[in-house]
Amino acid sequence: MKKTVLIITCIILAVIMASCGEAKIVKNIGGYDVDEDLDALYDGDDGAISLFLSPYAVADKIGYDYRSEEFLAKCEAERARMLSEAYGGDEDALEDELKAASITEALYEKLIERDVLTDALYFKLISDGEISQDAASLKAEFLSGGAVRVKRIVTTGEGAKDAIEGAAEMAKTSSFEDTMKKYAFMSPAGEIGNYEDSFVFARGNYDEKYESVCFSLEVGEISEPFETDAGWCIVKRYELTEEIVDKMQNDLVVSYGEGSFSKILSDAASELLK
Repeated sequence: MKKTVLIITCIILAVIMASCGEAKIVKNIGGYDVDEDLDALYDGDDGAISLFLSPYAVADKIGYDYRSEEFLAKCEAERARMLSEAYGGDEDALEDELKAASITEALYEKLIERDVLTDALYFKLISDGEISQDAASLKAEFLSGGAVRVKRIVTTGEGAKDAIEGAAEMAKTSSFEDTMKKYAFMSPAGEIGNYEDSFVFARGNYDEKYESVCFSLEVGEISEPFETDAGWCIVKRYELTEEIVDKMQNDLVVSYGEGSFSKILSDAASELLK
């Protein structure tokens, strides 16, 4: 009898210990289990969680094995690199920071795994030819609307909307460049904005609303004031010439690749929510 009780007690303790070591599964999105730690990280936002899961969906679709010993070794190497660079190899310092941020060790490992998988998929899709990096073939696409050249004025903080509306009025009678200089700002990183050179980029690299405005403008047209994650903006579209494309060839190819990859992940996330 005592032996039976002891066995039952051991089983109960084992179950309790197992449950303490693994976060409880709280939902399933597109066939992928979501535990309470990941759900809490994104405040239960299924859209954000699906984007987190999207690299796994892409990997499964193309047959990339993120459970292989080789991949797990990459994750371990990345964890070691981060521990060395950010914490001088001090595991206790890492543990203290995770506790302060209410992030479990299991979730931290998952975040590392997701980053490693994302990088691996990006380069695999390029090597497989799914994401073109051929500058010659992309040049025509850039010149025919696949990329855009704009200058922007951004205002942030209190009174940002009023300021950008003032900039929009000034831009009607003054050059956009003079308007940019008047409404220059100093970013938190110490960089001066609003009168630098134009931005040239392919689709998929910026906030969706910002891109939608930029690509919808005609050359020479200035947008109405609009709000993005970066602040209140107005943008002016400039001509993207062959000379500029040739000069920025490498940057544009990278921009195209990153934008294409972002769209692949975004589309995969949308599929998970169906």
